[in-house]
Amino acid sequence: MSVRFSRENQKKLLHDALELTRSTGWKSDAVAFSVRRETHAAVDGIGVFQSFGGGSAEFHFGVYDQRILKSVIKGFVTVAFHPRFFNLERLLATFEADNAASQIVALKVGFEFESRVRAGIFNGSDAILMSLSRSDAAKWVGCLS
Repeated sequence: MSVRFSRENQKKLLHDALELTRSTGWKSDAVAFSVRRETHAAVDGIGVFQSFGGGSAEFHFGVYDQRILKSVIKGFVTVAFHPRFFNLERLLATFEADNAASQIVALKVGFEFESRVRAGIFNGSDAILMSLSRSDAAKWVGCLS
């Protein structure tokens, strides 16, 4: 399945991503990407990268159609680690502890569990912190150079 990514209209993307990802706000360095299937005019998902520093960044994402989730994450992982994009060494993602579906998808693409943070989500839910290294991403995505 072929998907396209765009950074156009950051203000709207960041606004829409708040609802889609159930996040409470973005840091000043946040960069959002929309994703859509080549056959669709409407946005299928949004990914946000923020808190850049030390070769890592936080990653937040949401999709409107779960059937394309794996393709979407593969594209976002490429954006995170490819030298022509963010060229990161490590990607961090936080999930609500009861969001097993997203955690399973993250595991399938190479993310690893880092920790559980008690009451780490704005609504008081526990958070699961996961990470993906460049070397592990390369095994799943392929060449990132």
